[in-house]
Amino acid sequence: MPVPLNSVQLNVITVVDVEKAIHTGTLDGSLYMMDNSADIEGLHSAGQGSPLLSTTCTQGQVINWIIYPLVGPTSARISNIAFVDHDVCTRLEIYGAPDIEASPRYLPGVTPVYDYWAGMVLPDLAPGTYHYKLEIQMGGKYMYLESPSLNVIPLQ
Repeated sequence: MPVPLNSVQLNVITVVDVEKAIHTGTLDGSLYMMDNSADIEGLHSAGQGSPLLSTTCTQGQVINWIIYPLVGPTSARISNIAFVDHDVCTRLEIYGAPDIEASPRYLPGVTPVYDYWAGMVLPDLAPGTYHYKLEIQMGGKYMYLESPSLNVIPLQ
């Protein structure tokens, strides 16, 4: 029995060269995005490996946004995701919390665990392309990317 496409979660992975981004003051040439849509039969996203990623997904599908920082003086995290012109996802928020047990006894809650953003594409969202703004925090600096999008197709 085939699995319905919207029951498979998609992962959008952002890799950022933190050192280069901080040195140049921009994400240009420092950021690469990809997703696992190629693992799902029939779905293929455009712009893999670039900041122009257009993730193909279905109505009602869960999307996870994950960031991997490369070499740099500090870590990187996604601090916000906002769709430009339309509500696209429900429960779009950050998941994860500080690891209390791994934190030093005198500084509880300072050792972070892996965190990520997730949201479910609205089940009744009209098919189309929806751009979003990705805000990335590296140390005390915030940088923005406005080129990625979700390409929502009907659930069949």
